Amino acid sequence: LTEYKNQGSIFGVSKLVKHTSGKALPIFEEKIESPYGPAAGPHTQLAQNIVAAYAAGARFFELKTVQIMDGEELSKCVSKPCITAGDECYNCEWSTELTVPQAYAEYVKAWWACKLLAKELGLDFVEFDCNPTDFFGVPTADLLAAKDELKAASERTGVEVGAVGRWASHILDENGNVAQEEWENVKSVIDFGAHLGAKHYLCSCNYVQGISYYKNITAAIQVLNDIVAYAKDHGMETAIVNCMMGDNYIRTPEQWKLVLSEVPGLGIKYDPSHSFVHGGEKGAYLSEGMQWGSHFKYCHVKGVIQRGDSHEADHWALRDMIVKHPELKDELMPGGVGSDPDYDNPPAGIDVINWRAFFAILYKYGYDGYLAIEPHSSTWTGEKGEKGVKYTIKYIRDLMILD
Repeated sequence: LTEYKNQGSIFGVSKLVKHTSGKALPIFEEKIESPYGPAAGPHTQLAQNIVAAYAAGARFFELKTVQIMDGEELSKCVSKPCITAGDECYNCEWSTELTVPQAYAEYVKAWWACKLLAKELGLDFVEFDCNPTDFFGVPTADLLAAKDELKAASERTGVEVGAVGRWASHILDENGNVAQEEWENVKSVIDFGAHLGAKHYLCSCNYVQGISYYKNITAAIQVLNDIVAYAKDHGMETAIVNCMMGDNYIRTPEQWKLVLSEVPGLGIKYDPSHSFVHGGEKGAYLSEGMQWGSHFKYCHVKGVIQRGDSHEADHWALRDMIVKHPELKDELMPGGVGSDPDYDNPPAGIDVINWRAFFAILYKYGYDGYLAIEPHSSTWTGEKGEKGVKYTIKYIRDLMILD
């Protein structure tokens, strides 16, 4: 970033390529602006080369790490460096200069460069959403393996970690008991967040269809007390999300009035767009904020537009069916996961949420916590998406009149 500010270039790339069409291609249930990028080689093992390629317009990167032989075993069999030029040029096979852990460290640095760009836009923290693999997450073991590199990058860049979350957590099994494997995953995510200095853990609790509502609430109170206690022991506060992802149901006043008083220390991670979607065209976020704003510990900033009633519950049901039967994907969701002609998440400030009134509620209760911008739209991608984030930053900062 210093080079960019002083010379207008990034690792020697003087003209930053931006994809201005706003179009994106589907890949692995994600979107990509361009399918072009560097092929695997020693050059794709270095963070600066990956960043330079991105600045030059690359969006797909073939990384060179997967091979049977590694480390000292490889070095004994193949001369290094693998590519050398003196009077002549030699290129050996198995052309990796780094061990797999060393290459992985470079990939973490390259990934964090995206967070540096966020810092350049005027953002101060990041949030790690550590959901299960069937909800777009990565294995917790991979998170823990990267924790030291991420912490070093956070300290070096000044971009702190505001929260870690796992709100697609099926923490209760079919009998309403704590699912031990998932409980270990939850603890691993909290350990991960504590190592990075995160202040908050964002949680959920799934509804179990085979037991009564009373037993569901009772089980939720028990496991949420366990989560709050474990997070507190690791220096973190806990907030439960108001999103239905992963069958979470502790997300409206009906459940809050039963649960929060029984789980000391549990707050609410509030996103007004969720309340709007579930409350119809007028939404309920202003009423909920006025009544429950003192419990807000963490807030998301995400725009929303919607025609008619919400189809989110049906959408997640279809998505779960597609996970079990991927061969039905094109038939059940021809537009892809996340597509809905009656719904979108445009930048906050050009959506239907009354953000001015919502901020008045935050001021009423003296909220002084994090505001996490959540770009969440397949419409707003590429350069259009970047402009949307910049607009939201400016719009929200103008509402922070006491900052």
